Amino acid sequence: MVPNLLFVSGGAHWAAIDRPLLHRLAPCGRLAYWQYQAEADGEHSLEVALVLLHDYLKGLPQPVHLVGHGMGGVLAWYYAAAYPARVRSLALLAVGANPAVDWQAHYYHLRQLWPCAQAVALSQVARMLFAVSGSGFTSVLAEDLMWGVSLHSLWRRGRMSPPAFAGPIFVGVGGEDIVVAPPQWQRWRQALKPGDRFWICAEGRHFFHYEHAGAVAHQLAAFWHERDAAIARLPVPAPLAAG
Repeated sequence: MVPNLLFVSGGAHWAAIDRPLLHRLAPCGRLAYWQYQAEADGEHSLEVALVLLHDYLKGLPQPVHLVGHGMGGVLAWYYAAAYPARVRSLALLAVGANPAVDWQAHYYHLRQLWPCAQAVALSQVARMLFAVSGSGFTSVLAEDLMWGVSLHSLWRRGRMSPPAFAGPIFVGVGGEDIVVAPPQWQRWRQALKPGDRFWICAEGRHFFHYEHAGAVAHQLAAFWHERDAAIARLPVPAPLAAG
């Protein structure tokens, strides 16, 4: 199968978080899932991840629609800017207009304020980033600190410049996200081009694509279908039952 949709993931540890959205997107088209695979003794850098992503995409005979959440979205964004002929559109979920704004930057800032162990800090952060509770979320965040691509550490904050991509862009943010917060929304609104789309998942936190997969899939499918008739629309998701 030659994909026309590609979900870019910042690491294999995100697979369970991405799975609900991947399941909802599967009827839209020929969906593939690319994961950054870090090596224990390798460099976990954006540059290395981009080389690996290009090694995959350069073998495809046609451009694809890219979508990614968080650092996966940042990878997709930088790839689209570097190889625009290989990208039909770009969809970014929980990605700041400043691409250096990610959950790890927020975590390390809080670590400097909280004199506590990493496990305690991660548990607190997980409750901020997810609307539902579960010890598994803390474990996933810990794995991302170890294996994920990020510019940040406890001792320094990295910087990134937003790359330029002339093709169609979809930006989705969580209305209750403490990481990609309203100041980043305003910067997106100023930066996006006519024809691009900015959407707020009203009750979503940072990982809104996990907790509101149906709504996210519906928005993405509509965005893609308007630009590519080969992408199928999805029915409007049923509203969540009142708790």
